[in-house]
Amino acid sequence: MERLQCSTLILSTGVTATRQWIGELLDKTTLGEDQIAEYSGEKKEVRPVTVATYQIMTWRNDRESDFLHLSLFDQRNWD
Repeated sequence: MERLQCSTLILSTGVTATRQWIGELLDKTTLGEDQIAEYSGEKKEVRPVTVATYQIMTWRNDRESDFLHLSLFDQRNWD
């Protein structure tokens, strides 16, 4: 992430894993809390580093509806 200097989207298996990712990023990098966001059923924030759950990305009202949160992929040039 640092070498490429780009926005990063990390997909995780659930909210617990999302928060573990955020904790590890804060602990193991020089990123600050203002640079990392959680995108889940509970929070929908987007920052240079965003950690999202698979569940929220694939959620939709019903089988015929669009995937509402997949637009997150278009919001930035994720690398």
